[in-house]
Amino acid sequence: MASQTVYYPRIEELRSSFGTPKRALSRYLKISYSGLVNKLNGNTEFTLTEAFLLADLWGLGLDELIGREPPPIGTYTVVDSRLSYIDGGEHGND
Repeated sequence: MASQTVYYPRIEELRSSFGTPKRALSRYLKISYSGLVNKLNGNTEFTLTEAFLLADLWGLGLDELIGREPPPIGTYTVVDSRLSYIDGGEHGND
């Protein structure tokens, strides 16, 4: 099974809305310009360190950075190595 790259178009939207030039952003992240373009286009994933740097740069949390709506607090718990939701459903321990 081929691995799939995670693509977060929200990062490019934020870069554009904050007016951050791609070249300046690549220098800030200490990656090449072409490496940044590949990440913004979804060809390569951002590292967790890069995501934290971007979130800090723009004053955002990681959920805001990637456009994810976090689940409400207290919605789930881990029981016997399984993710168990309050509604009684269970999900695997991957």
